[in-house]
Amino acid sequence: MQRAKQRWWLDAAGLAADTPPRGWAVVAATLLRTLFTATAILALAGAADGMLGGQDATPQLLAAAASAMAAAAGAGVAAALPAHQQGAEEPRWRNALATQLLTSPLDHGEPPGRVVGRLGDDVERIASYRSTFLGPFVSAMLVPVLTLALIGISVGWFAALVLAVCIAAAPPLLGYFMSRFRASNAAHRRASAELATEYLESVRALGTIAMLGAGVQRRVRLARLTEQVRHEIMRLLRRNQVVLLVTDGAFGLAVTAASGVLAVALLGAGRLSPGTAFALILLARLLLEPVDQLGRSFYIGMAGRASADRVAAVLKDKAVLKDNHDGATALTESASTSGEPSRRPVGISVHQITIRRGDGEVMHGASFAAAPSTITGFVGPSGSGKTSLALCLAGLLSETQGTITFDGEASAASRRRASVAFVPQHTVLFTGTLATNLRLGAPHATDAQLWAALDRVGLGAELRAEGRGLETAVTGLGAALSGGQAQRLSIARALLGRKPVLVMDEPTANLDPESASLVLQSMAAASATATVLFVTHRLEETAIADVVLRVNAGRISTNATKKTRQMEPQP
Repeated sequence: MQRAKQRWWLDAAGLAADTPPRGWAVVAATLLRTLFTATAILALAGAADGMLGGQDATPQLLAAAASAMAAAAGAGVAAALPAHQQGAEEPRWRNALATQLLTSPLDHGEPPGRVVGRLGDDVERIASYRSTFLGPFVSAMLVPVLTLALIGISVGWFAALVLAVCIAAAPPLLGYFMSRFRASNAAHRRASAELATEYLESVRALGTIAMLGAGVQRRVRLARLTEQVRHEIMRLLRRNQVVLLVTDGAFGLAVTAASGVLAVALLGAGRLSPGTAFALILLARLLLEPVDQLGRSFYIGMAGRASADRVAAVLKDKAVLKDNHDGATALTESASTSGEPSRRPVGISVHQITIRRGDGEVMHGASFAAAPSTITGFVGPSGSGKTSLALCLAGLLSETQGTITFDGEASAASRRRASVAFVPQHTVLFTGTLATNLRLGAPHATDAQLWAALDRVGLGAELRAEGRGLETAVTGLGAALSGGQAQRLSIARALLGRKPVLVMDEPTANLDPESASLVLQSMAAASATATVLFVTHRLEETAIADVVLRVNAGRISTNATKKTRQMEPQP
């Protein structure tokens, strides 16, 4: 019992802390509406008593009309504010989550479906929770307090005390339903995340599924997961109907019956006038505001609170949650905290770094150095740790021990992300045009700058010869471009960012010899403006490197090979 009581107080404190400033404006407007509604009821009670006594009731009726209009104005303000608040909440939270996602280590271990759900469903639920639930719900919890005070002043404190005992069951009732339905809400979230993950994976691997003839198998699995989500939704709806029945039915009937019996008893004892007895019954209806609000928005509150808790656990940097209306400010400021990257090639020193992925170490005490504007190649068998090293150098993984310095300054993963252009083994393109894909690395680049970057990787002349321009359509799967062209487009995009370091993970792994040769020439050309580090499993490709380092079983050989490049950059 003590633990449940403590949990209820913690829930109440959490609701108050979550309520935004405009939510408190809703609270103020609702309390004013309650005050004027009660004033109108009491004025009508006075008018009824006056008419029963043969007196002129015009002043009381006028006061009732004025109070009713003021109550309507307060209700209008309380209803308008949440909709305006929701429009500001969604971009604020979505931007905060996007910032956290883009600055998190690569191995965060979260399924893509859950990430998509957080950026979509969770953000929408939080926005609804903070804008349409919190303010009205806090108001609903305070309205009975104000109403009981008004009943005590205008009717009598005995009546207020009796009704207070009746509604004392409301907070435990609300707390019970909150705790009771968290489990079913969590089951629905898990089912939705699993369905989203499977759907995204199916879309991503659509070609492979078709070649394997696994379409039927995938359809059956997606259908099963969809049915599971439908089942969980129906469970939530059924339980929501139980909440409506208990709150609006049993509790509302109990309070109304108690106020009616109390009014009749006090009227029979001569302690209340007929008008005041009738006012007591009407005022008691205001005490039902908490359960009425619960019935209207129970699911919004439960889903929103759960989403808010999950997102709060993800957002470690609370600064990204400051108010902004364009959805871009926080991301820009977060990215800029790492400092402006240098525009010239930098020297790199890696000293005794250890890298962990999952439960094991993949690099153990690795050390090496790379001079500015040089090309360093990493070779070694599969599984030796080359890709993990490349990801760490790019700031996409964090080292657990050791240091990495750029030009003698310690460089944390967040700063490396601002200073390193990374080209993955599998080219990532987005549906759009050549220009939109290139401008991912430099949003404000001019067409001339885009062509210059394409020329640096030997792709500009090819496109012109084929009669294709920057508006050539590109799909996420790279349609309209060969494998070599897509990879060189990826390198051109990286160069547009003017980063001082270029890291590439097996950029020629899936290319034919001719395309691979063109990519290697592009890498050699890039060393004019960046320090280049690349991973390969083809020893012959290291001919373009100034230094070749062998990686084996998570360690870098100390007998590095220094050599003269056999492939000069393109003019």
